[in-house]
Amino acid sequence: MAKRLPLLGITMGDPAGVGPEITAKALTAPEVVGSCRPMVIGDRSVMEATLALLRSPLTLHAVAKPAECLFAPGTLECLDLGTWMPLPCRAPRSARERAAPPTPISKRR
Repeated sequence: MAKRLPLLGITMGDPAGVGPEITAKALTAPEVVGSCRPMVIGDRSVMEATLALLRSPLTLHAVAKPAECLFAPGTLECLDLGTWMPLPCRAPRSARERAAPPTPISKRR
């Protein structure tokens, strides 16, 4: 009987950071996919955009639960939480606002 590799859940990190890129690049390495069954936990749309940006050879397979993962070669399994939604920002109106970092509209008074 063949040894079953462990399932490894990997959070994608900050959607606006480098986490999704690092994760996608790491999952193209044979030594990574040969030692575990990796599953990215995060937002499908972010990982789709990341794979396109990197021109990755991987194909995204989004699932609602780990049991749906296929772990086929060349596939990035993604447990889609569907939680990422960028907040709208408005342009600063004053010199004081222009000097401060951008803040989502919902946080302004």
